[in-house]
Amino acid sequence: MVYKFAKYPDETLVVFSDIRKKDNGEEYIIVSFERPEEYGSDTVIFELPSCNIVKRAGHYTDDEIAIFKTVVERGVGHFFRVAKKEEIQNEEFFINKKYNIITLCGSIKFKDEFMRVQEKLTLDGNIVLTPNFFNNIKKEDIDEKTKKMLDEMHKQKIDMSDEIYVINVGGYIGESTKSEIEYAKRKGKKISFWESLK
Repeated sequence: MVYKFAKYPDETLVVFSDIRKKDNGEEYIIVSFERPEEYGSDTVIFELPSCNIVKRAGHYTDDEIAIFKTVVERGVGHFFRVAKKEEIQNEEFFINKKYNIITLCGSIKFKDEFMRVQEKLTLDGNIVLTPNFFNNIKKEDIDEKTKKMLDEMHKQKIDMSDEIYVINVGGYIGESTKSEIEYAKRKGKKISFWESLK
């Protein structure tokens, strides 16, 4: 039997299995994160209670997978109780996340500021998602198709977040960042700024 656990805004479906047994008698559960795509699906499968990844396919980012790992690590007891068909006192306990998820937005020319803010927010107890920084590729060398993909990926990070944190050094906010702020507003996300707008 397969149990449905959650469905995220990006269409990722989270399901988990009944309790299974290995040859040595050890019990385990499989938890699958799967998102439909034109070419098939993005997939990450974890084995509990170890929370190790046993399969990864498609285009889930490392940031997304880090969040999935947090989900399974915090949900081990929940998954096993459901699989054992034990009564659950509070089915919604998992929705009250322990850690806030924040996506950083702003011009990538402020890389040093991004690193400082990421460090501070992480140490304050948040899961922090950042833009992609490339050391060996110049911004002007990225084609339009790749730019669109990166923009969609960053907006998907916003979908997964509780809030965005805008790095606006000297009050500077570019067109791309303005677009992300408007997107976050439409999604009802909290918006904070590293430096107040002038």
